[in-house]
Amino acid sequence: MSEKNSGSSCNRYYYAYLTEQSKVGESSKHTPQHITLFPPFIAYQIDAFEVAEKVASEFDPFDIELGKHSMFGPENNIPVTLIRPSESLNLVHRALFRELENRKISILPNQYIGDGYVPHVAIKPNHAKLDETKPLNIEHIAVVRKCDDIKTVMAKYALGGGK
Repeated sequence: MSEKNSGSSCNRYYYAYLTEQSKVGESSKHTPQHITLFPPFIAYQIDAFEVAEKVASEFDPFDIELGKHSMFGPENNIPVTLIRPSESLNLVHRALFRELENRKISILPNQYIGDGYVPHVAIKPNHAKLDETKPLNIEHIAVVRKCDDIKTVMAKYALGGGK
């Protein structure tokens, strides 16, 4: 099996809106600052791309507002900024979920899917500070691959179509 298929150790992806300027092809041990649109799943690369492209074409860009601060993680020790309720963001999340399920893609167990989806931005020392007074314009879906603790921005699809 080739590295691009689901038999590989490098077949974990997630969908995100990147809040910092990360270019396609950039890799790092540090996760780029982002809002998770859909948590990790296992797929062939082509499927991960096609799902993101299809869903991105179904939505126009929209604004979201940052909300209060909270703590996440198994030990409740990861500071985050929550996203104020956004029907548009929930619709994108659900559309990604639907398309992954339609393709019978292996979704990793996660309590933050569907009704449990809690959009947020992790606040880490290596991330840029967000301007919490301004809305964020959600205008892309990024496909990020997790491989051996390295995160690589594999593709970005503009909402409303285009890449």
